Amino acid sequence: MSERGRRAVRWALVAVVLAFVFAPVGTVGRCVDSDTPGASYCESGLASPLMMLMGTHYPTP
Repeated sequence: MSERGRRAVRWALVAVVLAFVFAPVGTVGRCVDSDTPGASYCESGLASPLMMLMGTHYPTP
């Protein structure tokens, strides 16, 4: 393979890794229960695979 071909493959791999890290492909949610009436809530949002592993998500507007 030529140097140009290896460079193209390298950039393609970088693009795939970045897509894995940042692309919002799933949903993560959490709920907070409280003894106080009306203080319990749930929230969910889009998350990348890496964020799903960490249990976080992108902020919702």
